[in-house]
Amino acid sequence: MLMKLILSVGSLILIAAFALTRKHNYAYAKVTNR
Repeated sequence: MLMKLILSVGSLILIAAFALTRKHNYAYAKVTNR
């Protein structure tokens, strides 16, 4: 039960982090492409 909860929360965090990094990667590429 607890393991399932940790796994679901972990996957949610992973998805959120992936979405955030994809957003920031665009800005980061713009800055480094100088």
